[in-house]
Amino acid sequence: MYIPKHFLVEDRAEILRFMRVSPFAIIVSDGGAAPVATHMPVVLAREEPLTLWSHMALANPQWKTLDASREVLVIFQGPHAYISPAYYDTKQSVPTWNYTAVHAYGTPKVLADDQLKLAVLSTTFENTEPEAGRQWDEAPDDYRQRMLGGMVAFEIVVARLEGKYKLSQNRARDEQVRVAEALSKQSDTLVAGVGNMMKRNLTEKKE
Repeated sequence: MYIPKHFLVEDRAEILRFMRVSPFAIIVSDGGAAPVATHMPVVLAREEPLTLWSHMALANPQWKTLDASREVLVIFQGPHAYISPAYYDTKQSVPTWNYTAVHAYGTPKVLADDQLKLAVLSTTFENTEPEAGRQWDEAPDDYRQRMLGGMVAFEIVVARLEGKYKLSQNRARDEQVRVAEALSKQSDTLVAGVGNMMKRNLTEKKE
């Protein structure tokens, strides 16, 4: 990922926090003739070594590309918003897009054991909707076995992380404040989310 120094995020704790609050990711793997990708929830299983867990349908052919000989890329993306040059003091400015993202590169491994599949599901429920986990636990055994048989669980041991928060840090502070205020008032939650992240970033800089 191209990351100018203004937008680089190096704080590992912040990157992990971002991954937890933005769990709906894109997993990109080498499909041979072309890359393949699937949008899916991805959860943190362990911090050391950093390990991600996820699962996809058995009918999805991408799982067959998940082997230790080929690195995969997991893209976590947060809010994003168009930034008009009208927000800036100078007219010699161009439109841009503010966004937040983390790229995780690592080695995948399919988890065939049912107990590991259950662990992946349990961790996913804990991170999304614990009540759904309780409903799963109360489901008939034959139903749960059918569901387990129709899914492929896998883990990715992360070798490299890249964090980028493009939040107008290359602009003057008063322009950043103006953009943050304008975005945070928008009804679109994605756009407002960028404004709120900009405000958080500005507050941390001030401190």
